Amino acid sequence: MTATSHALWFTQMIEYEVPGRFQQALAQALVARSEELAARCAGLQGVSIQASDDGSRVLQYLQWQSRQAWAAAAVYFVGEPFLELLGQHQARGVNFAAYQTLRSLVRGADGGLHCQVGEPQAYQGA
Repeated sequence: MTATSHALWFTQMIEYEVPGRFQQALAQALVARSEELAARCAGLQGVSIQASDDGSRVLQYLQWQSRQAWAAAAVYFVGEPFLELLGQHQARGVNFAAYQTLRSLVRGADGGLHCQVGEPQAYQGA
């Protein structure tokens, strides 16, 4: 994943609270949902689905090229059966959070951590 020196990514985190027996099924459903979203939305730069060690939570991390790219993709969210997904996996709670990425460090070929995102910029909201 490469970023231009002017990138200021928009990150969305969604945490689902589920009974332990539904954790893996929800994680798999979110992977499939994320793959479909990525195929339709060029502004989606990366997705990570994570499961808590205690089995009670799933975290979905979506990184967008910008807040504008996320807003443009929102038309695809309207038709999705999100409430059905929650009911099917007996999610007891869902927390949404959004962040502007200030810095993103990744390990380079030289073994060092390098900044993928350029200098801080003024917020460019939707």
